Amino acid sequence: MRNLIGTNAVAVTASDSAYITDSVPVQVADNEKVITSVNLSTDTFTFNSHGYNDGDIVLFTNLGTVTGITLTDNYFIVSSATNTFKVSLSLGGSAVDLTGAATTAPTIDRLFARKTQRVSGSLYIGVSGDVNVLMAGHPDTDTATAASRGAQLFKSVPIGPFPYEVKKVFSTNTTATNILCIY
Repeated sequence: MRNLIGTNAVAVTASDSAYITDSVPVQVADNEKVITSVNLSTDTFTFNSHGYNDGDIVLFTNLGTVTGITLTDNYFIVSSATNTFKVSLSLGGSAVDLTGAATTAPTIDRLFARKTQRVSGSLYIGVSGDVNVLMAGHPDTDTATAASRGAQLFKSVPIGPFPYEVKKVFSTNTTATNILCIY
């Protein structure tokens, strides 16, 4: 999610085992694929074992006889299944209305795939309370790090920005809620 100052923000779920993560687009070198078939009534493309996931970004390199899509717009994959998918002009948005004829299928190229990765950043506390964190500079990378091995407990943190960069918020001893990580 983009916040108003142009950086990324993700909701944080306090956990004794998980780091803060977000799903981000990662550029991929993917081969152009010819779509097997198009169903205009359901706005669905078919390509067996295509490997696309919701949120991947694709570009059409040939439209075939299908209209409603262009060669110049990037599209997000939506409603992805093993052999079928739809495209949208926005992340998680409605599928594009496909028109034209389904006699010649288009070709498609994946530009970016969504990947979950660890992030660290400043926190925004929505409901005040205690916050037990692992600071971003801590050398530990083990997801099983116990709160007793390197965590720092901040007591009675007020609503608003938390001015330290963190990579993990422990559920043990954390009473603050509605926490965002801004990175």
